[in-house]
Amino acid sequence: MALWRSIGTRKDATRGTVPIETRKGTSAYWATTGVVAGGPTVLGSGTAGFAYSVAGPVQFVTSRGASDGHHVYGNDGATTVPITNAAGVNTPGAPGSGLQRIDICWTRHQTAGENGDPATTVANASAPLFGVESGTAASANPQAPSLPSGAIELFRNTMTSAATSTASAGNTIAQTAAVANLRVPAPAALPYALFYVNTSETYPIGAWSNQHLDAVADTAGFQPWTLSTAARSVTLTESGLYDIRVVASMAISTFVVRVSVNTGVVTQSATGSSPSNTNECGALRRLAAGDVITVQLYPTSSANNIAHATNTPAYMSISKLSV
Repeated sequence: MALWRSIGTRKDATRGTVPIETRKGTSAYWATTGVVAGGPTVLGSGTAGFAYSVAGPVQFVTSRGASDGHHVYGNDGATTVPITNAAGVNTPGAPGSGLQRIDICWTRHQTAGENGDPATTVANASAPLFGVESGTAASANPQAPSLPSGAIELFRNTMTSAATSTASAGNTIAQTAAVANLRVPAPAALPYALFYVNTSETYPIGAWSNQHLDAVADTAGFQPWTLSTAARSVTLTESGLYDIRVVASMAISTFVVRVSVNTGVVTQSATGSSPSNTNECGALRRLAAGDVITVQLYPTSSANNIAHATNTPAYMSISKLSV
């Protein structure tokens, strides 16, 4: 089969959608098999006899492989599942004196006439199944049994030799079902840039002056802004929610740094304090395409700013968080 028909295609002169195409269609939604989230917290439990109980309502996603697609089906309420052998014969019982055993409760979906399942003439040959596989009893470290092809594990019980039922004290039931994961696109990298201050110059006392923004040091994702080193500014090319962070260093300990957008101040630091000679501020703002961002310094005495270095950081970072 190359192209296959979509789920629910109306029958034409040739045919309509067939079961394998429906299963392949559901594969577009599921990345992994397992139990669909939102079902009972405790999916499996023991009973007063040698059987298990599967809670509901709950939905399952199973598969025989990529070429066979996915079955999506469910269980409406609590269902009792006996312990059976490979021939389907009920085989209750404790592991034996001094022994332990691992039982695994599973589910899978049959498809009549496919994948070794019963023929289409057999009743319920396309029905979903619950089952229990029992491992080989051992005095220590019992091994988990293998599951039938296409089955997913729901829970497992490590049973002791003293067990008189699957719910006996000393047994350990673990809820081991994997959660079926939907296919989701990998998130795109958020637009991000780090602009270093590489130029040092003297800033006048008692005035706000634009700080240099000299070079893009680090980026991620699409860059919805342009840097003008001459104007010492960054101009946005897209509207959205932006996070702006600024760190400045000067040769004095008392100065203020702020971020302006167009002619308005959006965030401003307190006066810097010794001995770091470093100050910072930041803001989360919804901004528009065409907005111009500048970083401005206000020293309490005439002094030079300090170019970016390990112990004297000087930069502006900007991230676009949403449209």
